[in-house]
Amino acid sequence: MTRPAARSRDSESTGRPVDPYAWYAGLIAAWVGAWLVHDHTAVARWPPAATVGYWTAAKLLVWILPLVPIVRSRTAAPVLEYVGLRRGRDAPAPRGPRSSCTS
Repeated sequence: MTRPAARSRDSESTGRPVDPYAWYAGLIAAWVGAWLVHDHTAVARWPPAATVGYWTAAKLLVWILPLVPIVRSRTAAPVLEYVGLRRGRDAPAPRGPRSSCTS
């Protein structure tokens, strides 16, 4: 008997489950690639300020940039539902005026 794969919001858009171990392995491989580029090219001989720029760009591309779509996909729906811009799946339709202010 096989266990069904866990579903997440990421898997709802693509139709297949997201494997966190594959994602993590890809991040590690990208970081090792950044080190290999640094060690086997002229980057290692750049001035210190340029080397700092290289590592800053590498960290942004490898670690920060991939998190942007993950954070957006995981937080967008609950935030929009909370502020009333989108109804949840089981939420009833709103009735009457949405503002509590009186004119």
